Amino acid sequence: TVARRHNVLIIEDDVYRPLADNPPPSLASLEPELTVHIGALSKCLAPGLRLGFVIAPRAIAGQVAAALRINCWSISPLTALIGARLIEEGSAARIIEAQKQELRQRQAILTEIL
Repeated sequence: TVARRHNVLIIEDDVYRPLADNPPPSLASLEPELTVHIGALSKCLAPGLRLGFVIAPRAIAGQVAAALRINCWSISPLTALIGARLIEEGSAARIIEAQKQELRQRQAILTEIL
């Protein structure tokens, strides 16, 4: 890839991926050693949670973690627990599927109007 040829780090902001019906492969899946993947529950699940995550290549994971500690506020333990529970019990998947259905309906209405 171009990134590999030039040894360039890729930053993939992929917070809306869960809402896509047929998303293309993530850059992280194509170039895992060169991609920092950023995701969030707040964009597709519950905006009030303000809960995100970063997946970094092992070679720079420590540096990424240090940068996050310096530059970001930490979330409350309660927020982390709520996010984890929503995922573990399957509620997150159900909520996201409902969001996707709503988006499909809105898209159909817009397509009809235009």
